[in-house]
Amino acid sequence: MPLQLPIDKIRDTALVALSRMITGDRLVVSAPTGSGKSTRVPLWCREVGPGKVLVVEPRRLACRALARWVSSALDEKPGETVGYCVRREQVCSERTEVLYVTPGVARRFLSEGQLQDFAFVIFDEFHERGWESDTVMAILAARGERAPRLVLMSATLEAGRIAQVYRARTLESVGRSFPVEIRYQPESGVVAPTGQNLTERAARAVRSAWTGAGRMLVFLPGIAAMQELKSQLSGLPVGLLHGTFTRQRQDRAFTGDESAIILATNVAESSLTVPGVTAVIDSGLEKRAIHQSGYVALATVAISQASADQRAGRAGRTAPGLCLRLWDGKARLESARPPDLERMELDDLLLFLAGLPDGLDTKCEWLDPPPNFASERARERLLQKGLISEVGRLTELGKAAEKLPVEAAWARILALTPVSLRSDLCDLHAFSAARRSWISPHSDSDHAERRRLDFGEEPWARALIMLRHGDPSSHGLDMETLQEARTLSSELRELLGGQERSTESRPHPELKDFLAQHWPERHFVRRQTRDAWGNGEVECRAGRGESLPEECQAAVFLRVEPVIGRGLRVDLRGSCAMPVDLSLLRRHGYGSPELSKIRFREQKVVARIAWTFAGRVLGQTEEELEGAPLRQALVELCRAGEWQASLWQRWETFCFYETLSESLSGTSPARTRTPEDELTRRLETLGLETSEELELLDDADLEPDAEKVQEHETLKKTYPSLYHYGGVAYDVLYYPVRRLVVLRWLSGPRGSRPNANQLPRWNGWKVEVDERGRVTPLRS
Repeated sequence: MPLQLPIDKIRDTALVALSRMITGDRLVVSAPTGSGKSTRVPLWCREVGPGKVLVVEPRRLACRALARWVSSALDEKPGETVGYCVRREQVCSERTEVLYVTPGVARRFLSEGQLQDFAFVIFDEFHERGWESDTVMAILAARGERAPRLVLMSATLEAGRIAQVYRARTLESVGRSFPVEIRYQPESGVVAPTGQNLTERAARAVRSAWTGAGRMLVFLPGIAAMQELKSQLSGLPVGLLHGTFTRQRQDRAFTGDESAIILATNVAESSLTVPGVTAVIDSGLEKRAIHQSGYVALATVAISQASADQRAGRAGRTAPGLCLRLWDGKARLESARPPDLERMELDDLLLFLAGLPDGLDTKCEWLDPPPNFASERARERLLQKGLISEVGRLTELGKAAEKLPVEAAWARILALTPVSLRSDLCDLHAFSAARRSWISPHSDSDHAERRRLDFGEEPWARALIMLRHGDPSSHGLDMETLQEARTLSSELRELLGGQERSTESRPHPELKDFLAQHWPERHFVRRQTRDAWGNGEVECRAGRGESLPEECQAAVFLRVEPVIGRGLRVDLRGSCAMPVDLSLLRRHGYGSPELSKIRFREQKVVARIAWTFAGRVLGQTEEELEGAPLRQALVELCRAGEWQASLWQRWETFCFYETLSESLSGTSPARTRTPEDELTRRLETLGLETSEELELLDDADLEPDAEKVQEHETLKKTYPSLYHYGGVAYDVLYYPVRRLVVLRWLSGPRGSRPNANQLPRWNGWKVEVDERGRVTPLRS
């Protein structure tokens, strides 16, 4: 049985357990929300020593807040004994013995071999099952005695299963929380958590539970719901806590300066304790990435029971509390949130693994392995894009892409970018990646006019000017958003070779050509619906705020994101768009040819070609044909009897009996052979590329396979393709799976049908006559 004591009471027991661990050992620590495990266990590991302690936290906000809290408890500043390292921010020193990091930083430490510097690696809030934490843990677990001592912590861990899979000891605490009263407040028709009338229901719950004493924490699925609820709670002291907010604004939630009613998302669910909370209103909803219709998109879904327990625990940290749940107590929630690896595309995972010494063959001891189908799909994409080799290692392009802290699609483009375009694309990526609005909430009409005059109207030029020359005070811009974008752009340029930022106000003239050549999937043409855009593979709609002119018929979108609509339908939204000319797409080989007016002219095959892309004509030309268009044209001329007049009929007969032969053999599923496909394949086999090469062909080169034609002679006697009776001609259709023959009337008097005894043998086959849709059975 696991040891169960309050967290304050298990120090000695924990120290003994930690001191007995040797390299590669694993310990599972389970303790309730707010029990202090995130602050105490790392210090206990430090006390046991020797060596440094790495604590992997799911969120940047938690890394900062925990490092500051523990440093304060030691009467130090962050960066001394305790520090943190998150993307683009590092507060630590050579003296630092306990380092809080995000999973992305831990992943980088692993690939760079830095994890060997740590005696303990602690995975906090492991129940969240982020893909990076799962992956780092799986790789370290597979290293056995060569790994650091590993500690997995959470309030809602499946401790027994994890301990069994990872052969770990367990240590469990009952915490020190005060009792929390759980109430359910369903309304008419509401059983499970739902977004229906959410903010109205939440507003009523807040007003009914608000006493004016202590703090109230309201869990909502996203920023839109938070802002809407705040507007409905006018007159009450309301503040917002969200992962995209500035650090100063986030910090106020933990220092007592924040308002008494705090609207938050999952950012306040775990690791962090917002002080003074005695009441929680739980919507029961969260934003979660899900697989749907071949995409991974953020959807608003019901939380797990583990998350509900985490949220409720926030109300009992300093005094008895209340948790009001906006659903029916009869509802059954899933026990735990599914791992990221089961509901994401795995391109980033495979790119990371391919960069390790053993590539995709890196040994991993997964708690829950990623699905094989998703791994294969990601592998094919990475192979197609030239990022990995057939043996699962990074290519040179892949090595350049993997070191960039951006998604795989953007990493590939940035790695391909020539020096002359790097500044533009680094700036444009930083612009497109912003998680907050660029416009300050204090911006007014004067700021808007100044932006219009200084930035202009062209979308990407406006973005570059704003990022390179924008001033928060005179242009009404959000200072932290601007600074984060500039920092990200500088980081990317440094990783790509250290080029200085351009001060130009317009994109480089070769930028559009580069993107058209290397990123065709981001280029779209306008459909008939005003905001609908397509590229032949998918369609998307322009996102909110995209102001493309009416005359714009094509655009490249820097961001294309799946969005969940009603009924979990997935729509694509394109944003950060730049208009391009249709001629640009044609110049770079977009579109497929549609031939018309095909003919011979001076022994050359010529035609009028309309190049179409997603239903739009990119351009039309009349020219001599070569390659695939030439072969397509010859097939059309043959069908029309304008080239090799009798050849088409011989291929029709051949295809009919070849299809029938395969059907009757039953050795494999039959495929319907067509003269178009077979003749095209023959021309490809012959290597025909130009009209001049036609003179090199013999008639025999174009004929169907002679041996198979001879084999068909026997079939023709039993299975004729035409049947004549009493002056009536029938086309004979065979359906071997159904053992059915259909005589389709072609010519002659109607109503004069043969009887069963006058039919060909067709033993065991049913026979029907089809006279222009009127079907009559002849033999059952």
